[in-house]
Amino acid sequence: MRVLMLGLDEFSNNLKKSSPFFIHHKKFTDYVGEIHNLCISKDKNFEFNYYKDSKIHAIRISKILFPIKSFFVGLKLIKKYNIQVIHTQDPILTGLPGFLLSLFTKKRLIVSFYGFIPDDKWINSKWYLKRSKFIKSFLEFLKAVGLSFLSYTLVRIILLRASKVRVLNQVLGDYAIKLGCDPKKVFIIPMRVSLENLQEKKLNKDKFVILNIGQLIPRKGIDYLIKAMPLILKKIPNAWLYIGGYGFEEEYLKKISGENIKFLGSLTSEQVLQQMADANVFVLPTLSEGMGQVLLESLSVKIPVIATNVGGIPTFINEGNGVLIKPYSIKEIADSIIFIKNNPERAKKLVEKGHNMVKEKYNLERVAKLVGELMKSVGYN
Repeated sequence: MRVLMLGLDEFSNNLKKSSPFFIHHKKFTDYVGEIHNLCISKDKNFEFNYYKDSKIHAIRISKILFPIKSFFVGLKLIKKYNIQVIHTQDPILTGLPGFLLSLFTKKRLIVSFYGFIPDDKWINSKWYLKRSKFIKSFLEFLKAVGLSFLSYTLVRIILLRASKVRVLNQVLGDYAIKLGCDPKKVFIIPMRVSLENLQEKKLNKDKFVILNIGQLIPRKGIDYLIKAMPLILKKIPNAWLYIGGYGFEEEYLKKISGENIKFLGSLTSEQVLQQMADANVFVLPTLSEGMGQVLLESLSVKIPVIATNVGGIPTFINEGNGVLIKPYSIKEIADSIIFIKNNPERAKKLVEKGHNMVKEKYNLERVAKLVGELMKSVGYN
């Protein structure tokens, strides 16, 4: 089978700077066949034959402009390599060009649906605009709130065109169906998590490190974590909050930050693993989330996790492998972190159970096999 994958993953000649997907690319070709990845280049424009029977075609362009450029490049790739199936990473930025390519070339379309589950409490345009006065552009505004402020009509049309829709869990599957997707098309495949690069933990005894990594945007709820720090410091004076990632809310978050808070900026995959190896606990206070991949990555390197009980998170985080808290609650964030610090044996049991869950359900071999079954289930032209 010859598949064209459209994704917003960034590729570099230096694999350490690339998305983890490319490091595991060979495993997917074992189950799928010939895969052509159309993605974003962190280097100059190139067509890079990284593995036998698979190609990575990277274009140097912004993510916002990717839908336009990828359509024209995709047409050439489909003709040149006789592509049989088109697979997109999401229903909009890659889904739109994938939809058009499928329409023009009559090829089968698979759409991955990793989106978050909107929540009316935070998706309030007046509240959002008041909170984000420093938004640089309307495009960033749309990007930040995603499907909430976009017309659902576009997503519905793309999902209707798709032969199959890949979702990460049943919660996302139900949401895709709510948007108009045929239930028979929904195919649940979790995200893969690599256990190959497990870092040796070297905790700093002088610090209790609280880690958060992700986009610095309102729905991630990072401001609640920052506001919890004064309560945490009363009980854990040596606590430090490390925040990794970037986003247009960075200026606001820095403005409200107090003592013992450090912003790490954008991190490579290797740097993320290192930060996790040095952390005592990972906290995801998100207000809306489809999956929460970073929680699985944290468990893979044996860090206790605390997360809000929203979206798809409760489908894999529970009282046996992590701590679930209510969204919007500064007090619950503080109390749960203090609990982890004061109960090391309980935290150790949570980590062990979570780590074993990741090894069993989210390993690369299992996920690659499921992706192969998905590809073959659509047939091809």
